[in-house]
Amino acid sequence: MLLDVIERFPDHDTYTVTYENNVDTVLLALTFSEGLLARIHQKPDEHGTEERWLGDPMGRLRNTTAGGSLNQPLEGYSPGTFESF
Repeated sequence: MLLDVIERFPDHDTYTVTYENNVDTVLLALTFSEGLLARIHQKPDEHGTEERWLGDPMGRLRNTTAGGSLNQPLEGYSPGTFESF
């Protein structure tokens, strides 16, 4: 989903996609200048989780389309962080 937006509008530095499902609202964000990829899940009671990955956000997204995970760090980059709120 986020890769599709980036391909449609390739000249931006920051991208966000928000969608709702039957459990929560999900925000996906990517900022090239910071090398940041983030995913936030927010439940109706205002609690949720935030995940962040630094380094090669496009490589991480492409990894997921190949059946991998955003948590699988690419060479020279660290795995993501996870926080509850």
